[in-house]
Formats: sequence, C-alpha cells, structure tokens
Amino acid sequence: MYYRVNETDSLAALLHTVHNQFDSVKNQDALVDWNYMMASYFIKKGNPKAAVNYFLIYDTLKDSIANRNKVLKDADIAQQIKHLEKDYEFDALKKDNQLQHVYIRTGTVLGVMMLVIIFLVLLTWQKSRKNNKILGGLNQQINEQNSSLELALDELKLRDEEKDRILRTVAHDLRNPIGGIASLTLAMANDDDTDEQKEMLSIIQETSHNSLELINEILEVANNGSAVLNKELVEINALISHNVELSRFKAAEKGQKINLELLEAPQELLISREKIWRVIGNLISNAIKFSPAEGIIDVKVTDYDNEIEISVKDQGIGIPESMKDKVFNMFTDAKRLGTEGEKSFGLGLSICKQIIENHNGKIWLESNVDGGTTFYVRLPK
Repeated sequence: MYYRVNETDSLAALLHTVHNQFDSVKNQDALVDWNYMMASYFIKKGNPKAAVNYFLIYDTLKDSIANRNKVLKDADIAQQIKHLEKDYEFDALKKDNQLQHVYIRTGTVLGVMMLVIIFLVLLTWQKSRKNNKILGGLNQQINEQNSSLELALDELKLRDEEKDRILRTVAHDLRNPIGGIASLTLAMANDDDTDEQKEMLSIIQETSHNSLELINEILEVANNGSAVLNKELVEINALISHNVELSRFKAAEKGQKINLELLEAPQELLISREKIWRVIGNLISNAIKFSPAEGIIDVKVTDYDNEIEISVKDQGIGIPESMKDKVFNMFTDAKRLGTEGEKSFGLGLSICKQIIENHNGKIWLESNVDGGTTFYVRLPK
C-alpha cells in the first residue's frame, strides 16, 4: 500500500523493521518478497543500480527455492514409487493365496442365497395377498370416513354462516333501540330532576353505552373474516401520534400520562388506516383502563430491517400466567374490571389479532403481575 501511494519514507521504515525480524524468524519465502520490494523501492527513489542488486538477490533466492522444491518433489515421488511397487507385490501374493478360498466360498454362498431368495419370494407373495385384502378394506373405510367428514364440514359451514347471520341481525336490531335509550337518558339527565333520578338515568346511560360498545364489537367480529382491507400508504408516525393525542384526554380523567417515542424518520406502510387505528386505540385504551391513577403509559415505535414494531407499555395490574394464552381468544373468559371498575367484554384483543394477522403481522404480549403489561405489534414494511 505504501508503494502504491508513493509513501516511500513509510515504505523504507517498514521494510527495515521487517528485515530486522529475519534474524529471529527465518522465512526464506518472505526474504524473497522483501528483496523484490526493496528493488521496487529503489526504482521509486530513482536508484536503478541498487534496484538491480536487490533484483539479482531476489532472482537467486527464487531459483534456489524452486530447485530445492524440485529436489524434494523428485525424491518424494521416487520414494512413493518404491512403496507402491512393494505394496503391489504383497497384494499380488495375497490375492493368489486367497483366490482359491474365494471360489469355494462364492459357490457356497450363491447356493445358500438362491435357496433364501426362493423362500423369501414365496413368503412375500403370501404376505402380499394378505395385505392387499387388508388394504382394500382400509381404503373402503377411509372413503366412507371422508364422505362423513365432508358432510360434517358442510354442515359446520352452514351453521357458522347461520351463526354470523344471527349475530349480525341481533346486533343490528339491538343497536338502534339501545342508541335511542342512550340519547333519551342524556336528554332527561339535563332536566331539573332529583339527584336520585339523575343517578338512575346516569346508570341507564352508562349501561346503554356499554351495550352499544359490545354490539359494535360483535358486529366487528362477525364481519372481520370476510371484510376486504382497503390498504393505502400511511405514514406510521402521524397515525400513532394522532391516536395518542386523542387518548390523552381519556388518560387525563385518571391523571395518567402517555409518553410517546416515534421513529427518527417518516416511514410509510401499506395498511388499512381505519383497522390499524382501531388496533392502536384499543391497546392504549386497555392500558388506560388497567393502569392506576397517576400511572405512566409508554408508546414506542421501533424500526427493524423489514418490520415496524409498535409497543404499548403500562404499569397496571398485569396479566396472570393462567390468562396469557386466553386474552386473544374470541369471547374469552380472561376479562377483568379496570382499576376504576371499567367493564371489559373480552372481544377487543381478538379483533386486534385478526386485523394484525390479516396484515401479515404479529401481535403478542409480555406481562407480570408486579410490573405491568407490554403489548407488541409488528407490521411488515
């Protein structure tokens, strides 16, 4: 490198250092290369006479090494030839001695093998006939079972479609009257009624809102499997930021604080804006619901090679080990009241899981009873 970039002073110093090492470390090949580099150095310095001297030493050493290698190679080949000749003579004698025994053994073995082969052929033929009968019966049973399974699957499909139809019908028919009840109670609560009447109306209104939320989630579950995702390029920082800003009002009611850490640079993902908005909103809402007053919620967006990770961490009541495998199930019984008695229907996380999987993503959680819960969502770039 020093030679190529014309650093002749550095080249000379380095060659001098290397030469000093030849006294303690003998290396004929390295000495050949050293003389070549010294000749090259003096060419750079404009001293052809010194360069010729080093070239002569280089050529002499190179020829010496070549002659030495040739002698070693020739000696090694001659020695190998002698060994091969002796091995060949020994093998020839040994083979002559063994050849007679081989003929006798071969004849004996061939005779025994013929008898064994004949016996095995007969035995195999008998077993094949027996197995063919058994296989015929098994094939018939399998065909009958396949027919029964197909009928059962068709019936299950019809029942599943009927279940979805009933869910949609019931939820749709209930939404309007319950929504009307909520509106009427709101109007009645504004009148000058007694405190007891207002409290009862407030209970009716809260129950109506909870029922509407449950109905909306049932409709979401019923329609999610067949829904077509309207994907578009969405800047993930903006989506998360807007979602968090809207959630701050709800968190403020419990004196909670939401910390947000976004990507350093904008990143667009091909996603359904509405669906991913719903997932993030649901995770933050759960963190608010199950965190104590004055608690802190951390929302973070992380950039990986081929994915974007969104995490929502709370300092809440945590999820027991027995419930971790159930929280993403539809209509799960792994549901609890929030820290201030907020209700949970057990549908939100199952909807989130369906949405994320429809985006070819992943969703999971890490939790312990003492340290709160963190939900992770990964979406492909």
